[in-house]
Amino acid sequence: DPNDNFGYWNGTQWVQLSTEDYRTPYFETGHGPHATTPEGMAWKIYDSDGSGYFIEMDTGQFGGRGDTPFVYATQFKTGQGDTDMGLIGTCCNTNHVQGPNNYIGAESVTNQNLVLWYVSQAYTDATTTDGNGLYCWTVYPPAPAVPHPCFMGPMFHPIRAIGTVNLQGRADHSGAIVVATDNNANSYTTLTDASGNFSFAIPSGTYDLTIEAEQYLDAEILDVVITTAVTTNLPVINLLGGDVDDNDSVNIIDLAFIGSHYQLVCASGAWDARADINGDCVVNIQDLTIASGNYKKNSPVP
Repeated sequence: DPNDNFGYWNGTQWVQLSTEDYRTPYFETGHGPHATTPEGMAWKIYDSDGSGYFIEMDTGQFGGRGDTPFVYATQFKTGQGDTDMGLIGTCCNTNHVQGPNNYIGAESVTNQNLVLWYVSQAYTDATTTDGNGLYCWTVYPPAPAVPHPCFMGPMFHPIRAIGTVNLQGRADHSGAIVVATDNNANSYTTLTDASGNFSFAIPSGTYDLTIEAEQYLDAEILDVVITTAVTTNLPVINLLGGDVDDNDSVNIIDLAFIGSHYQLVCASGAWDARADINGDCVVNIQDLTIASGNYKKNSPVP
């Protein structure tokens, strides 16, 4: 469909790809290595409404030995791969020149009909003396041939819940921690991106969500029902700023701390980021206004 987007996990948050590009399993500036969330998700493909799939990288958890893939996101074009799949690449390159690189240009991959290319790499093990058996290898002769297969490829997990967190006063809403806990005390954690968006791939069930960020009062959403039938759209969560000492209350101690750092900037020797509520690298009237506006307010989560 025409509304696809592609994102990758950079180690701290999800990053949306804007133009056609590739990702590598090794370090390459702007392209790799792959990183995964605590749940093992490395990429996601999703519509403009946030529904879609997380993609779990094969690191050996599916019965094989992992596949150290190259990943490419391109606009769909008739003929690219449909008719020339056997001709687009040559054997055994060690860099990203694996075939789909031929289709990467400067075209947008935002709300487009996308093709996701996942080029696996399996390493042949033909050694019988290393104790871990043959892999990606066929023994022949003698007849009959005895194959030792290799298992490769990612796992797609439907996105079950999506939401947005707004950090009061900020333009960058990344880094808020969202934890979903079910009735059996199983917990799942994700982080917001710069726009405040977050998403979960979690089993069906009923969950309590807690949301927290440094310098902000926590929030919670109780009894969220997740099903396999639809993607659950959660209400927008607004976190209130000013809890400098993270004691779940905005009080005179917080205001005094901000005031004691008034007019300091990031380069100041006595700088303390906790006083900079809105994250603009200066402690000023805006930070005091945010905190004073939330004076005597408390977090619902202890």
